[in-house]
Amino acid sequence: MLEEGAKVAAKKFGFSWQGFEPVLEKDYDEIFARLAAEQFDAAYIASSVFNGQNSARIVELAVASWAKAGLLLSYGQDLNRSTARASNYVDKILRGAKPSELPVEQASGLQLVINLKTAKVLDLAISPALLARADEVIE
Repeated sequence: MLEEGAKVAAKKFGFSWQGFEPVLEKDYDEIFARLAAEQFDAAYIASSVFNGQNSARIVELAVASWAKAGLLLSYGQDLNRSTARASNYVDKILRGAKPSELPVEQASGLQLVINLKTAKVLDLAISPALLARADEVIE
């Protein structure tokens, strides 16, 4: 679903789109090597892959892959909140609740984080309206 929407948006704005589906942790090394070799201008990384060691490795590879350094922004569910909600479910299950009887929850909070240090390196001006909407601004 996301990939189809991304293809439509990319076409509308004149970008090319390529999807990668990592399965193993080592796949990230191969993907980022390809991004660097083919000189991709940007990468969208789904927040669902940011867990445990993946997040540190993805950021490390992203910074190493682009000489201009850093990630400009992130937008997605608040992983801290999601982890807290998941731990509540684990607690309920360990206390005897049947998983099939627990309600399915949709992410209720999304976070926009903007890195102004990276924007400055890239010589990008971030609009005041976008900055006002950000949950966190890294200066």
